Amino acid sequence: MKSVTEQGLKDRVVRASELIDAQYQIVSIYHLNEEKPIILKDTVSPRRCRFCGKSEPEVSFKKVAHALSHMVENRHLKSEYECDSCNELFATYETDYSAYMNLYHTMFQVHGKGGIPKFKNKSRAESKISFEGDTIKINIMEGEEPLVIWEEKDKETNSIKIVGERTYTPVNVLKTLVKMALSVMPENEMINVVETKKWLQNQKVEGYVFNAFIRLYREALPFTSCLVLKKKDNVTDNIPFYQFVLAYKSFVIQVPIPFIEVDKLLKDTEYRLTPFPTPLDETQVPFAKGSIKLSSTEKIRGERVEIGLKYSSAEETTGEES
Repeated sequence: MKSVTEQGLKDRVVRASELIDAQYQIVSIYHLNEEKPIILKDTVSPRRCRFCGKSEPEVSFKKVAHALSHMVENRHLKSEYECDSCNELFATYETDYSAYMNLYHTMFQVHGKGGIPKFKNKSRAESKISFEGDTIKINIMEGEEPLVIWEEKDKETNSIKIVGERTYTPVNVLKTLVKMALSVMPENEMINVVETKKWLQNQKVEGYVFNAFIRLYREALPFTSCLVLKKKDNVTDNIPFYQFVLAYKSFVIQVPIPFIEVDKLLKDTEYRLTPFPTPLDETQVPFAKGSIKLSSTEKIRGERVEIGLKYSSAEETTGEES
């Protein structure tokens, strides 16, 4: 594979930025680069949940609602317009997002609510991957599925492949991302996502669900960022009306918001998403990227997932030493 020069990478970023600027306007953007709370509010009174549309006293607002999940290193961006009932519903979706990203979040040291998550193939398994400082600790118990492929040829090159399984429901992964998108969307744009909100409430709706697009980088972003893009009025290109971009740690996820009325015209047509550039793209290319289909409501069990990595040193121990 031909390497890309630093100037070549910067040129790519410029071209991508120009194309996106021609197609979209940014209607919402947040960079979580300061240790201070950001509280999002709507103007309606009395307070009303922007997801289910119910107000007090029919619903309560006692819990702290994070506009972006804790799992994407959000501590400070919160909202006052998510009721406790919706908060509980969305938490069930986040369980699937956690399962989908678990191995990646562990290996890239993403700090969730309880710190860097441990990885296990099954909840009752004793084999696990965890971090102690900058050291990866891999416990492998006899009789359980191995978590690594580490052959002699790998040891010669200081490389190892981490392997695991994940069980998740794809549509709930997508709903987690779309919920975050609607949480940071400006109040005046919510009129266009009526069907999307119904879908988040598990109501049956008609419309189009696009694939999401994910990129993984070896280096990490210094803080979490997100934004919502809206198609410009004069653009006739076959592109989604809204896109949500979430960038945290070593991940950039781009999600067209589903069930937008005008996007029904895009069904069975070809469309191309321009990867939204980040500072990471100026110095490196993603080591993994791809389109992911997350529309299925069927639970996927035991899907294989793997990550290859290089290490500076390794130590093998057995029995009580491990």
